[in-house]
Amino acid sequence: MKHLKKRLALGFMVALLGLGSTGCDKLAKAREVVENAKEASSARESDDDDSRSTSAEGPDYFEDATDIPQKLQETKRTHALELLVYPDYVTTQLQDPKNKKNADGYTLRHGEVSEPTPVKWMGRKPTADDVTATGFDFATIPFDELDEMIASAPKECGEPEGKVTHAILKRPLPFNDDVRWRIYVSGERGNCSGEYSPAGKLLKTY
Repeated sequence: MKHLKKRLALGFMVALLGLGSTGCDKLAKAREVVENAKEASSARESDDDDSRSTSAEGPDYFEDATDIPQKLQETKRTHALELLVYPDYVTTQLQDPKNKKNADGYTLRHGEVSEPTPVKWMGRKPTADDVTATGFDFATIPFDELDEMIASAPKECGEPEGKVTHAILKRPLPFNDDVRWRIYVSGERGNCSGEYSPAGKLLKTY
């Protein structure tokens, strides 16, 4: 893990050296937006740990995720910074279309979308363009492909008896600008993950 962090840090520094000052600013802002979204997600995951283990009956989003975009569109927002899918609930951060420099967190559980929670940016606040560039239109994603990715991920990433814990849809900035699914697997011999295109094509395993 330490060697991986060093390689990532070195790669990021090399990327910065290869950019002009304008490119550096944009990349730094994009990375800040991603990191802030991650922190907001982590906080919500911690708050939801207990309720996750004792959830009542509801849809299984690992078996059928097609209801996700329709339900989230009830917020009147379609531009997401990222989207996390668990078997019984979904969390996301959605850009405010009326004030595009802002985003709010939502949870979809038992077919109901929660009230919004403001995403608090750490450090320098992103511009509206930063938030827009970091996110994606979830309404264009074919969610009917997710169940097959989840079914195939354990074998494809090397843990055939493993269990999928969650899936994340986002732009993996600053390393790649394309929207991708990352399917996380927990197995007896270790953890692994598979990275897929929105259409379900396996791109990489970790």
